[in-house]
Amino acid sequence: MNKKIVTTLLSVVGVFAVLAMLMGKVYKEGQSRPPIKYSKISDNTVNFLRGLVRLGGHMMGVNFVLNGPYDWENSKDLGQKSDEGWSLEEDEFFIVYYKKDKEAVWQGYAQNVLRAANENIMPLTRLMGKYYLPQDQNGRKLPIYLATSQDEYFETITKLMESASQSDISRSIGITVSFMGGAGCKASIVLHPICFQEPPRSPNGYLRVLMHEMNHYVFLSSLDLSKNIGFCNWQIEGLADYCANDFMDYKTPIRDSLRMQFIEDSCMLLTDFPDKRMLDSEYWAGESYYRFLEKKQGKEFVRKFIQTTYQHKTETLFSRMDLDPEDEHEEWVKSLRAEAIADLKGND
Repeated sequence: MNKKIVTTLLSVVGVFAVLAMLMGKVYKEGQSRPPIKYSKISDNTVNFLRGLVRLGGHMMGVNFVLNGPYDWENSKDLGQKSDEGWSLEEDEFFIVYYKKDKEAVWQGYAQNVLRAANENIMPLTRLMGKYYLPQDQNGRKLPIYLATSQDEYFETITKLMESASQSDISRSIGITVSFMGGAGCKASIVLHPICFQEPPRSPNGYLRVLMHEMNHYVFLSSLDLSKNIGFCNWQIEGLADYCANDFMDYKTPIRDSLRMQFIEDSCMLLTDFPDKRMLDSEYWAGESYYRFLEKKQGKEFVRKFIQTTYQHKTETLFSRMDLDPEDEHEEWVKSLRAEAIADLKGND
């Protein structure tokens, strides 16, 4: 056999070997990919999920991956990449990533966060209807990153999002980065270092911020993407504050006349609450509406309201709950003003 034929045969064999390896890799990746939970997602829902950047604040961390998201294994977490320098504390439900220091201060914080995350499971289950354990999330434990500096906080978020920042997060002190799609919701939480400089149960303390972010995780994981869904900014941010503040027993009723007037003029229940004249109104005004709803209808009604949100757009939600949005808005404002008057009389 001449040399030219041998060379040709070796080249052909080599090409087939490379192709076989590539096919094997594709097959292996296909086998390891998570099962599709939502085989059909409507265009309306796809457009809504891709537009969640409009909500600003925490919600800028939502990305949509039609047939994904992929790589649910915690072994592929950012926190487990050797060049990133993270250490970890973990149990059967959570992994907390932190950076080591000589005094082991951040390891202590990580252990505290791990304990707090576990304590949040039952309150979230009672309010939201279900908590999503690893068995519900393709075996994935919820990762929680503790940033040791402001720069590290922003850098970690950007890396987790796998893209440049989509929105202004300069005011955030915690964020839930979520990839949503046919395989469900794959999330990670990042906490700002300021959370560990404040008293744990204070508004900016790690206990409250963690509960707020875990509420986002449960809410987004509970959405039925096979339905025609859609929610306003106050429904998710107000809910997270309602949940966190209730758990901390930290309740601040609205008594500021400017805020009450803002709610009356601008906080219509079928639309996003504006974030211009009154900063972060989706948080404090949204929480205020949930508290009004609880006062008027009871806690069980609020639970049903939340859980019905998972399958419907806002307008349909109010209809199914037999609530008239305009009447609700009017009663909400009247209730705030009546409470303020009652407080004044009580202080005389």
